[in-house]
This record gives sequence, structure tokens and C-alpha cells, in this order.
Amino acid sequence: MRIGITFDTREDYALSEYDNTHADFSTLESIEYIASLLEKKGHSAVLIGSFDKLLARITSRGLGDIDIVFNTAEGLKNRNREGFVPSLLEAIRFPYVGTDAYGLGLTLNKLHTRIIAAHLGIRVARCVEINHESDIPEALGAIGVPCVLKPNLEGCSSGVELIRDESSFIPNASRLLKVYDQTILCEEYIDGTEVVLPIVGNGASARVVGIVEIARRSNEPLGIFTLEDKLSQTCIKRIPNLSEYTKDKLVDHALRIHNYLGCADYNRVDFRIDPKGEAYMLEVNALPEMGEHSGFMLGCSLYGSDPADVLDEIVSCAAARWGI
Repeated sequence: MRIGITFDTREDYALSEYDNTHADFSTLESIEYIASLLEKKGHSAVLIGSFDKLLARITSRGLGDIDIVFNTAEGLKNRNREGFVPSLLEAIRFPYVGTDAYGLGLTLNKLHTRIIAAHLGIRVARCVEINHESDIPEALGAIGVPCVLKPNLEGCSSGVELIRDESSFIPNASRLLKVYDQTILCEEYIDGTEVVLPIVGNGASARVVGIVEIARRSNEPLGIFTLEDKLSQTCIKRIPNLSEYTKDKLVDHALRIHNYLGCADYNRVDFRIDPKGEAYMLEVNALPEMGEHSGFMLGCSLYGSDPADVLDEIVSCAAARWGI
């Protein structure tokens, strides 16, 4: 198949390489890796780029040389940002890989995803919203420390802070509120193991590729998996040592929310596991990072699957949905 890849990099938004306030972008290296896997399976890969470049291409020459679009574009500073490309393609009835605009909007909003998870009987940590400066003292009183502060509509751990003492809570919450100009979540910190579950497929055919633990190379406690950790690769991905009970619960919960939200073709669901083996869902990533060293792709390799085969399966799932 002829597959066009939509993606955006920080250069598309003229962001400095030293500014990591917003970091939910692809790198050209990761996109070229995806393209190489597709070509390994006999597909032709066309690098389209950002929403603006896709729109310009449609306007000037159309998409007649492409069979389907593989969307990885994230957008910037907008609660609908992840849905721009799917919305455009749906409007012109053009096939694409991945979750639709509505599903991406739901999963981008961490608070809304948590509400749905709780409705499905999936355990989540206690959490309150901070929308105004006046909410900050109340949030501290409700959750206490240690706690995690995070912007509600960001990805790639942008702005995520582990707060261990009360004296640093108010200044950090105030700073995040000003920097991101959006709801900040104050979440109970769950000490324990962090795992990610890559998912491939749709409905009853959806499957978890593997359960991948995020751990520090130094073997020190993880704390939280920060943006700095991701950029400096201070952490490793490995197969966790979990009971069958915990593994079964993780798989059940991941597939349950994947299907309930209507996520399509591929997805990643993240959890923390406390010392008692209880799993707490952190978030759903319907537009997960797919680079060579990502949790998704390493999840394939750790469990004996060729990433190229898995990517080909993802494309086949999308093609079947679209009837092509």
C-alpha cells in the first residue's frame, strides 16, 4: 500500500530545541524509523508532515498517490489539537490509521479519561482539579503530599512534577497554572511500578502486545517518568515481574477502556502498580510515540514480535475498517 505519514516536529512551530514546555512532537528520526518498517513489509511510505502540509497537499494536488494516511500529528496548544488531521480526512472521506478525532479528544483530556475509567470499574488515583490560583490551597488539603501535578492536556510528561513536601506545592502549582494556561491536575502519588501496555486491533480482536515496565538504569526507585528521563534515556524498558492476577487485571482494564473509548488500530494504556499489586490507570495514549526506543515498539521486541510485523498489522486493521 502507499502510505502517507502525517507528523509534526518542534520545527513546525518554530520552537527552540531548548524549550521543552511543550514536547508532544515527533522527531524526523522516529518518523523515518516508522517509514523503514512499512517499507520492510512492502509498502511505500510518503512523508507528508504536519496538518498545514497535509492541507496544502490536498488543496494543490490531492491524495491520489496515497491509499491511506498513518497519522501521528499531535498539534499544539489546543484541546482539539490531536483531532485536526483525523477531522480533515474524515471530512473528505479519506482512509487513515488510528483513532478518530472524538476519541483523541477524550484521551488527550486526562480528567475525562479518568472519569470514564472509574465508570468502567478501573481504579484511578485520587485527583482534584486546579483551575484558578484560589484552588491551590484546597487541592493541597484534599490530596496532600507526596502528589503529582500535571497539565490536563499535555503529553510526553510535559509539566509533570512529583511534589514531596508542602512548601514546594503552592509555587509549583502556581507556576504550572501560569505556564500552561489550562487545568492542572493534583493527583495522589502511587508508589510502585509503572507499566505501559501497547494494544493492536479493534473490538473483540484487539490484543495487548505485552506489558512493559519503565525502570531506572541505576535501579533506584522510579519516582515518576519525567520528560527529562525520556530525553536523557535514564530509564530502561523491561518485562516486569508481576503475578498472573495483576497481569490479567492489567490486560482486562487496558482492553476494556480501549474498546469503550472507541480507540482504533493501535493504542497504549499506562498504569502504576502499588506494592499490594493493585493497578491504577494513569492515562490512555491513543497517539503513542512509535520511535525505535518507545515503550510501544520495545514492547513488541521484548515479547518476540517484529515491530515491522506489528506495524503492518496495525495498517491491516485500519484498511479492514475502511474497506480497502
